[in-house]
Parts: sequence; structure tokens; C-alpha cells
Amino acid sequence: MMSIPVMKTFTENLNQLCLDLQEAVRVSEHPSVDRKVQLSAESLEQFLLTQHFTPIQENTLLKLDSIAQLVPHTRAAYEYYHQDLERSFATDFSNQQENELDLSPVHLRREAIISSKEAHFSNIQEKDRVLVVGSSYFPLQSIILAGQFNAHVVCVEPQQSIREHAQRIIEALDLQSKISMQDIKNIYLQAPKAHALFISRHIGEKAPFINSLTSHLKPGTRVMCRTGYGLRAILHEFVPHKQIQGYTQLGLIETGKTSLQSSLCLLR
Repeated sequence: MMSIPVMKTFTENLNQLCLDLQEAVRVSEHPSVDRKVQLSAESLEQFLLTQHFTPIQENTLLKLDSIAQLVPHTRAAYEYYHQDLERSFATDFSNQQENELDLSPVHLRREAIISSKEAHFSNIQEKDRVLVVGSSYFPLQSIILAGQFNAHVVCVEPQQSIREHAQRIIEALDLQSKISMQDIKNIYLQAPKAHALFISRHIGEKAPFINSLTSHLKPGTRVMCRTGYGLRAILHEFVPHKQIQGYTQLGLIETGKTSLQSSLCLLR
């Protein structure tokens, strides 16, 4: 049982951190290089990662009106910051004379760890055909699947500007023979060919989206879907697996105490 003083203190601190991030992003012209935005994002991340509530307590907190009303704007501000971070990194990488992949930035290191764990868990084999839904400006998930696991990757993304940035990165790393960047309108053409499907954090309303693909995927297709679990759902959408039909849940990938995302593992 959670005491009222503990709940009150947590809620007040969370409210202030969320509002700080929202305001910092709102007034910033370039969040990725704005130190105030960076500090606000890092403070909120650390606050969420260092809590010691049980899963039941976390779910109770997330249902409080005072917290639930913070989620949409906080999640939008956090995603906007991360998109700017990825766009800046992709632009700088494209302008380098020698394109060596540096995974030292925290956001890239986190993405690399969970992408690699997803690939191992879903047993990606050489030459497997993998469909990635949703890219970032720096398409690290696709890069790891193609570069480290030698899969043939088709990545579908709705935004043309993101596809163009991602394509430049793919060409700079000489992976264009392994990664094909396409418009998301091709998804129903590509889905039946896939051995595995990876749904990135950038895709919203993931449960109905997965359900819309059910009839297009072969039985036995492995599906990995990013989700925010527990309090991390304040920053990343939680995917309610009970709303997903036609799949067997294989497990949930966690990547340690510093991870802000998990991955829901399904089998068609």
C-alpha cells in the first residue's frame, strides 16, 4: 500500500519535471543543442528510472488524473526533443569525411542495446527478410539488423524528410544493398514477405496497427514492438498486449536500469 505523503511528493515532483520539459522545448529553437532542454529531459529520465514502486503501484499512479493529464504533452515534448537530437546527429554524420559509427551518445547507445537484444530474441538469421516500421533520421535499428545480423531490411516510414535523411546515412555506411527505405504505403506489399517485423517507437496507436497487419503476416512471423512499461509510459506509449489479436506473446525484453523502452515480443 502506498502512503498518501509518498504519492503526493512523487506527483508534485513529477508534475514540476514534466512542466519544465514542456516549457523548455516550447521556447527552444533547437532543442538538441539547448542545454536547458537537455537538462530537463535528463532530469525527468533519471527521476523515472530511480523510482522503486511495484508494477501495481506504478499502474495506480498512472491512472491518477493529475498524472494522466501530464502524459500527452510530456510525451510529445520528449519525442520532439529526440527527433531533433536524431536529425542533428544524422546531419553531422552525413557531413563527416570519414563515416565511422560512434555509439557513445546515450540515446544511440540505448537504441543499439535494445535493437541488438530484439534481434537476438527474435532469432534473426543471415539473409532473413526483416520489415522495420518507422525510422528515425539516423536509422540505427535498421543499421544494426543489416550490419550486425546481415538481414535484408525493408524500412517503411511515412515522412519523406526522415526517409531522405535515413537514405543518406545508409549510403554513407554503404548499406544500400541491405537496407531499402520505402514509403509506409508499401507496408501491405512487404508484410507477407517478412520473416520478422519490428515496430519502432515512432509509430503511434501500435495495438490497432498490429491488428491491421494480422491477415497480411505469415503464421510464424516474429513481431517486436517497442513499448513504455510502467512509469516509462510517461515518455513512450504503452502497448496493451491484451488488445492485440491473433498473436502469442513470447515475452517482454528489458534492457537494464538505464532503459526507457521495453520491447513486446509476439508470434503471429
